[in-house]
Amino acid sequence: MWRHLAASVQGASHVRSGVPCQDFSVVVELAGSGGLLLVCADGAGSARQADVGAEIACCTLADEVCRFTDAGGRTATLGQDTAALWLDAVRAAIQTQADTVNLPTREFACTLVAAILEDASAAFLQVGDGAIVTASASAASEVVFWPEQGEYANTTYFVTGADAHQRLRLDVRTTPVHDVALFTDGLQHIALRYETRLPHQPFFDPMFARLRADEHWPGLGGALASFLESEAISARTDDDCTLMLACRCEA
Repeated sequence: MWRHLAASVQGASHVRSGVPCQDFSVVVELAGSGGLLLVCADGAGSARQADVGAEIACCTLADEVCRFTDAGGRTATLGQDTAALWLDAVRAAIQTQADTVNLPTREFACTLVAAILEDASAAFLQVGDGAIVTASASAASEVVFWPEQGEYANTTYFVTGADAHQRLRLDVRTTPVHDVALFTDGLQHIALRYETRLPHQPFFDPMFARLRADEHWPGLGGALASFLESEAISARTDDDCTLMLACRCEA
């Protein structure tokens, strides 16, 4: 039912400074529900283990969602309490790693963006910046949560923060979603129109059209990474970039 692509690339600023890509992403086909999970995280630039924190956050959330759907849980009934428990699990996994290497958890700080897609429903979660764009047969494209900025310029909120539970946003839809894109903050000013708070459709439309039309879509991952590394993108951002795409393809 779902075709999907994901790519994370190192930003030019990190190439120059020798810092690894601090973005991470995971796509999981959910056996328990027949759905799809997309999750990405962006490690804080100031955190020494940001890349590790992003990977832990994505993988831990994926494990939690799989356990939820394998046990019969469905997105239509997902509540804030369950999402908060998932966040607790992410924070605990980061704390365990931090204790292992004798570092404070702030050195693993990262944002978190996730979409759980099922046949007739969907759920979206987010802490911090980055964004989720959706479209359905009956509704135009929209931004699920506007990227949340911190108190100061170029700051945001992280899963390791003391206020993470207050910053956890959840949106549950009980109608089918057809197109979904997730991305980290490196693409925000390219993929979003700030004056209207809407997606920039010329950015998304060709990619969804290609994904939907190409029968060999699993092989498009390299092309997506090349696009994110292209001059068209690197001329407008020097940050790490992650882009995840999923579209519904009816049999």
